[in-house]
Amino acid sequence: FDAAELHELYCQMRFVDIDELLDRIDFTGWDDSAAETPAMLRELLRQWNSDGQTKDLVTDLLVWVTGADGLDDGQRIIVEPMDDAERLPEAATCTLTLRLPPLGRTVGAAAEGNGVARLEEKLRLAMAHSVFGVQ
Repeated sequence: FDAAELHELYCQMRFVDIDELLDRIDFTGWDDSAAETPAMLRELLRQWNSDGQTKDLVTDLLVWVTGADGLDDGQRIIVEPMDDAERLPEAATCTLTLRLPPLGRTVGAAAEGNGVARLEEKLRLAMAHSVFGVQ
């Protein structure tokens, strides 16, 4: 192997420990009206991590928020609320910040009304349609 091949092999095999990742997320600025969104993000990350088909989405989210496929020692992700529940999430790689719309759970609703499903849909759309450096 040359240096480039070893780098590619190492980077593609980077392991994300979901419990460590969740411990390194700081939720700041969340009030009672949007308090469920942080719990929904934790639930969604655990769902993605446990499902073989969506496990790569955890890494995709890390890359979108941090610019890398993992966190270095001491790095933490900041998750802040947005003012508008209709907006798509935003990420700022320079500050390792994820901004999420305040979403509530809808009890007994169909999947499209469920808060976790809505958060997943919004995150997938935002990650798929963002360009580095452009919100």
